[in-house]
Amino acid sequence: MVRENPHLAEQAIIELIPTPRAAPSKEEVETSGMALCSGIPIYDSGNMIGIIYGGVLLNRSTEIVDTVRETVFQGETYGGRSIGTATIFLKDLRISTNVLTSEGERAIGTRVSKEVRDRVLMEGKRWTGRAFVVSDWYITAYEPIKDIFGKRVGILYTGVLEDKYVDMRRHMLSVYILITIAGMGVAVGIGFFLAHRIADPVRKLIQASKEVARGNLNPDIGPVSKSEIGLLQNTFSEMLNSLKERDIKQRAESEIKLLQSEKQASVGRLAAGVAHEINNPLTGVLTFTHMLLRKKDLDEEIKKDLQTIARETERVRKIVKGLLDFSRQTVLQEEPIDIDELIKSTIALVENQALVKGLELEYTPGKQLPMINGDKNQLQSVLLNIIMNAFDATQSGGKITIKTGLSLSSRKTERKGIELSITDTGCGIPQENLDKLFDPFFTTKEVGQGTGLGLAVSYGIVERHGGTIRVQSEVGKGSTFTIWLPLEEKVEA
Repeated sequence: MVRENPHLAEQAIIELIPTPRAAPSKEEVETSGMALCSGIPIYDSGNMIGIIYGGVLLNRSTEIVDTVRETVFQGETYGGRSIGTATIFLKDLRISTNVLTSEGERAIGTRVSKEVRDRVLMEGKRWTGRAFVVSDWYITAYEPIKDIFGKRVGILYTGVLEDKYVDMRRHMLSVYILITIAGMGVAVGIGFFLAHRIADPVRKLIQASKEVARGNLNPDIGPVSKSEIGLLQNTFSEMLNSLKERDIKQRAESEIKLLQSEKQASVGRLAAGVAHEINNPLTGVLTFTHMLLRKKDLDEEIKKDLQTIARETERVRKIVKGLLDFSRQTVLQEEPIDIDELIKSTIALVENQALVKGLELEYTPGKQLPMINGDKNQLQSVLLNIIMNAFDATQSGGKITIKTGLSLSSRKTERKGIELSITDTGCGIPQENLDKLFDPFFTTKEVGQGTGLGLAVSYGIVERHGGTIRVQSEVGKGSTFTIWLPLEEKVEA
C-alpha cells in the first residue's frame, strides 16, 4: 500500500479498541486492509498486452455502509438515531461502519463478540439474533466475507435498532393491559347482571326442590324466564306434573291393592267360617245319598233324583274346597324352580284337552332364564287356572300363546324378575269387568260352571311370592294375563 500510495497505508492503520465479549487478542494495531478490486485485460490483435487494475480500500471508508443504510432503511431514525446500521469487518475488527459509539463517533476499531466470530469466521455460518452492538441492542445478521480464493477474511453486518420495537411492544402491552382491564370491568358488570338474572330463578328452583323433597308438589318457581333458564323451569314444571300424575296413580293402585287385600281378607274369614260349618252337613248328605243308591230295589225315578242330589252335593263340596283354599293361605313350600320345566309340565297336563277342543297351544320360552324360588305346586295351580280359563273363553280354531322372558317390575324398576304371559284369541273381557276380575265369587261363566274363586286364589298365591298379576283384554280379540315373579328371594309365608 505504501508503494501504491502512502496515504492508503495511513488509512489502513486502525488501533484496536477494547470491546466487551470480544475474543482475546495480543495485537493492538491492525495494519492490514480490505479492498474491493477489479482487473480488466487489454488485448491488441487478439493478444493480451496488459491489465487495467483498480480498487477501493474499505478501511475507514463510509461510502458503502452509508449507501446500504440509505438504500435499505431510507434514512429512518428513532430517538435521534438511525434505525439501521451496516458494518464491514476485517476478520473480527470493524474497519467500516456507521454504528456509533456513546460519544457519537463511528465505532471503527471495535470488535465483534467471540460468539459471532466463532460461528461466522470459524464455522462459515450465518448468525442472526438479538445482540448488543457497541452501545445499543440491535436485531442483527452477520454473513462471512470471502476473498477470491474462498478464504473467510471478514464479516458483513446489518442491524436494526431494537429500541423502536421494544417501545412498540411496551406500548402495545400497555394498550393490551388497559383493554384487558377495561374488558374485565365490563365482563364483571355484565356477569353480575347476568348472574343476578340467572341466579334468582335458580335459587327459586333450589327452594322449590327442597319443598318437593318435603312433599309439596305445588311449589312456587316464580315467573318463567325467556332465557335458557326458562327451559329448565319448564322442564322442572313438567317433572312436577309427572310426579303428581305418578303420585295419583300410585295412590289409586295402592287403594285398589288395599281394597283387594281387605276384600280378600274379609271374604276369606267369612269363607273359612262358612266352609267349616257347611262341610260337615254336606259330608253327611253325600254319605247317606250314596248309601241309598246302593239299594237294588229303588224306583228308577227315585234313583235319578238321588243321583242328582249326589252330583249337586259334590259340586257344593268343590265350592267349599275352593273356599277353604281361598281362606287358608297355606304355607309356601319353597324350592328352586325352573320356570321353563314348570310350564312344559303344566302344558303336558292340558294338551289333550286343547286337541279335543280344537285349540292351538304354543309356548315360546325365554333364553337362559335363571331359577326362581317358590312353591312349585301352587304356581302350577295358578298356571292351570289361567290356561283353563283361556280354554273356556276361546272357540275351536283359536290359539293360546305362552311366553316367558326377563323383565323389570312394573312397581319397582330396580327389581328384576321373570315375566310370563298367557294370551288367548277368545271373546275378551268387557272393560267394566276388569277391575272385578280378581274379586272372590266374581265370574262371567254360567251358573254351575265356576265358583269365581280361581283367579282370587291365583292372585293371592302370586302376591305371596312377591310377584304381580295383571290382565289386558279387548272384547272380541282376546285377553293377556301377565305374571311377574322376582328373581331374588322375597318370599314370606
